[in-house]
Amino acid sequence: MQQDVILLPQDECAVEAVLIPGALLVALRRYQQVTTSDPESGGMILGRIRDPFLDVSNVTFPASGDRKSRHLFVRKDRTHHEAAVYLWEHSNHEVGYLGEWHTHPEDHPKPSSTDLKGWMKVIRDGHSPFCLFIIVGKKTSYYCVGYSCEDKVITFFEFGMDDASAQVLR
Repeated sequence: MQQDVILLPQDECAVEAVLIPGALLVALRRYQQVTTSDPESGGMILGRIRDPFLDVSNVTFPASGDRKSRHLFVRKDRTHHEAAVYLWEHSNHEVGYLGEWHTHPEDHPKPSSTDLKGWMKVIRDGHSPFCLFIIVGKKTSYYCVGYSCEDKVITFFEFGMDDASAQVLR
């Protein structure tokens, strides 16, 4: 059984930790872009906001209606939205949209300018001031929370695994 993972902010942030089931991270790694023909993959991150924590419970996976290429993923398939609505309705309105995940064809991924622009739009258009973003690379993953302050300035906070979680995933 895969243990849960705790991500901690590298700088002071309104979100003090992100909790993710280890099994979900293992599932995301199945989409790593290992060969040159592997397209980017992605989906939604779903879970609960348990102030000051984000508690991830589900993710959606790439579907046939999504746009995918080596350096692009655009979530288009309606199954992502349908999964989010289903979980919202069947969780007493507790499990909702927390953010987005996708892959990059690099060992140690960092967000591209396209990623950052898209993430800012997600935060501006969203119903929550927080948004979790995960980029799955070939060797490591990148985790950050975007946060919109009262003055509408959007700041991105990088997160890393606590020592125990990092050991579990090795």
